[in-house]
Amino acid sequence: MKILSDIIMIISHISLIYENSNSIIASSLGEQNIMKNTILALLALPSLYAAEWIGINSEKPIDPVIQIISETENETILQIQIQGFYTNTVTTSLGSQIIPSLIKGNPLLIKDAPDLSKLTASLIIPDDAGMSIEILDTDYIDFGGYDIAPSKGNFTRDILPSTLPFNFGETYSKDEFFPAEIADLGYPYIIRDFRGQSVNIYPIQYNPVSKTLRVYQEMTIRVYKENDTGINPLQRENNTINLNREYSNIYSQHFLNYSSTMNSRYDILSEEGSMLIICYSDFMDAMTPFVEWKNLRGLSTEIVDVSSIGASSNEIKLFIEDYYSTHGLAYVLLVGDIEQIPSNTVGDAASDPTYGFISGTDSYAEVMVGRFSAQNNDQVLTQVERMINYERYPDPTGDWYHKGVGVASSEGQGSGDEGEGDWQHSDSIRVKLMNYTYSIVDQVYDPGASNGDVASAVNDGRSIINYTGHGWNGGWSSSGFDINNVNALQNDNQLPFIWSVACVNGYFNDETCFAEAWLRATNNGVPSGAIGTLMSTVNQSWAPPMDAQDEFNDILVELYENNIKRTFGGISANGCMHMNDNYGSSGENESNYWTLFGDPSLLVRTDTPEELTVSHDDVMVIGNSEFTIQLNQQINGTAALSIDGTILGVISFENDANSATIILDEPLTEPAELALVITAYNAIPYEASVQVIVPDGPYLIMNSCDLVFESNGNNEIDHGEWIEMTVSTNNVGVDTAFNVTATISTIDPFVQVFTSSVEFEMIIPSGFSTSEDVFTYEIDGLIPDGHEIEFIIDFEAGDLSWSDAFTIPVNVACVSGDPNSDTHIDIYDILRTSDIIISSDYEPSEDEFCSADMDGNGVLNILDLIQIVFLTIK
Repeated sequence: MKILSDIIMIISHISLIYENSNSIIASSLGEQNIMKNTILALLALPSLYAAEWIGINSEKPIDPVIQIISETENETILQIQIQGFYTNTVTTSLGSQIIPSLIKGNPLLIKDAPDLSKLTASLIIPDDAGMSIEILDTDYIDFGGYDIAPSKGNFTRDILPSTLPFNFGETYSKDEFFPAEIADLGYPYIIRDFRGQSVNIYPIQYNPVSKTLRVYQEMTIRVYKENDTGINPLQRENNTINLNREYSNIYSQHFLNYSSTMNSRYDILSEEGSMLIICYSDFMDAMTPFVEWKNLRGLSTEIVDVSSIGASSNEIKLFIEDYYSTHGLAYVLLVGDIEQIPSNTVGDAASDPTYGFISGTDSYAEVMVGRFSAQNNDQVLTQVERMINYERYPDPTGDWYHKGVGVASSEGQGSGDEGEGDWQHSDSIRVKLMNYTYSIVDQVYDPGASNGDVASAVNDGRSIINYTGHGWNGGWSSSGFDINNVNALQNDNQLPFIWSVACVNGYFNDETCFAEAWLRATNNGVPSGAIGTLMSTVNQSWAPPMDAQDEFNDILVELYENNIKRTFGGISANGCMHMNDNYGSSGENESNYWTLFGDPSLLVRTDTPEELTVSHDDVMVIGNSEFTIQLNQQINGTAALSIDGTILGVISFENDANSATIILDEPLTEPAELALVITAYNAIPYEASVQVIVPDGPYLIMNSCDLVFESNGNNEIDHGEWIEMTVSTNNVGVDTAFNVTATISTIDPFVQVFTSSVEFEMIIPSGFSTSEDVFTYEIDGLIPDGHEIEFIIDFEAGDLSWSDAFTIPVNVACVSGDPNSDTHIDIYDILRTSDIIISSDYEPSEDEFCSADMDGNGVLNILDLIQIVFLTIK
């Protein structure tokens, strides 16, 4: 093996001499466009050093297991089990040495220190907590006589790994295990609705003096809340979360404790989210069909002229942040080149993604950002046309949807994520795709990859391209495929989405870059090129973006249970978050610049689309607020009803459902024609018209429920109050309704209804009537802030009946039972309440009084104190 390693080293030096003498400067911003030669075939020899599995509890490679064995709101106990590890042999100045690695592990990337791997798990943590970690139990095995190679650190892809030496730093002179700790916590971050933190686990340690490799086959770790003064806190107005469905999918994969958190801590309201388009003035009209389609399919979309916002990136970012706080924003689309719509900047580089980093001081996206980069109307129109064709009018016979391409360099072994070289990494992705829907995934790898290979595959029709290698702002170094080749493509409307790990493919600050060319390309006026790309505006590093690219494809092929995520932006954002957790600041640096060119809400396709078989009523009666749909197949998709571009209601088919009911925001009160659109993964959208008609006889709908009395007199519905309300109803039928009774009911545990029925004498057609009597009910003093009470209201007129529903939000002005305001209900709150009740000299603050007034009647007495004592004991 020593002879072979020496041969490889000599060949590597010869290759570098050859490349340096024959290279061309592709861009001052990227790296050299390295010309390939058959001599590089010899560089594949390092692959003879096949990774060796060292089994501990299994002779076959098995993924590590990280699982929660117990948890509370402020504590999580994790158990980690390791079945074995891999070893790779490399040649250093001290001879052949080993790099150990873990399945699903990531290199530490600590330069000149032993090259070891770690595991990462992500947890939702309390909004303001300072968290700590404790090792409860371990079980390890020591392996003697190991020479572990040092890490070359984290470096960018304009540097060839083979040109960097293995340097043995000061760690190698210390008679101690490295790393010193076997677990620690990352920097707390915020993703939209939750505050998270990564748990870094180091199951492999190394003592370089004794040459002992210590592997922890089992670990039990406690992560717990230490204080209420954590950094990067999440400011939350109440415990109600308007949960965007796309982000729900992200959370379910990203956080180990997501499901238990959802069940115990928050009131959850589902929403579809919305899209904001910020458009250059001259391109507004060209975007109209795109806006219309997005609203038709149920994605609430608004377009805003950038001139109404301001010319600077700071003004754009402030506008997005404002819009996010009031509109449930999930996607932002910028329309125009950098001269028309400026990019945000980090350092000196363009950074569109940071427009979506809204909460906290981190690089985790609250909003997914994309760009239609265009300098004229034609470049806008082709991007609009390709997006609509791809989503709305897919090819029902297209076999290209289940074909893909992998393009990769022959470099990076030992320096990439999981120790993989680019071509090995690409092959791993290929296996996943081929085990999914894909029948062909081309292997266009160096040595020998050519631009003709790429063009031939794309022109034949491919739905996905993964690139891993070198690049410049005008193309891919591996294969030499560049802007000219993109513009010559003839893949009319057979458009792939692209994830590119390469330097500056997305550098759009100056002339047209590679990413822009893919989205602007046409062939005789027909969209060609790509449907979307993720490409960086800076030189990317070796390992971190490979981790994200693995995650993109893992999500795409459904390797994660319940992680059904079908938008290009959602998949891309999720992969970047995974990279951030695993690589910390090195990952976040990539997330800042990895730019999405195209539509972030694009529903990706991976197979020939199927036709949806749908059954539903063709008509809807005025006043009805529900519309039910049945399908003959189980899908994950969305159904939307709209009128003239206004969305009336949206529902998701979840967990392979085959039926769903759309609940309209408000019942329709006059005849109309509605548009029904159903979209689903790998399906042809279903579109139909639904006529809204006038019913026979009388037909009653609720118009409003109006507050006429509440006990504390602030004209709001608060915790602990007695409430009196009237109801107003509308007869949208053609006959008079006589002897009408309206009855309310609820199953909400925080409400007790006392007067549930009111009466009306008669209501004429098109008539409105308000009850003279009132409904009465009382709200529990312990109701959570922002909680919404759902009532059912039933109308009866003789033998006829109609049902409706309405919700009432409840305010909690303070935390009940916590006059001490320390977020804990304990003995100190009992003492404070006693002082307020007993002492005539003590003047409580408004918050203290509110917290102690458990029954909300405006008077403090022994009954309030008893309730606080009960809560303390509980």
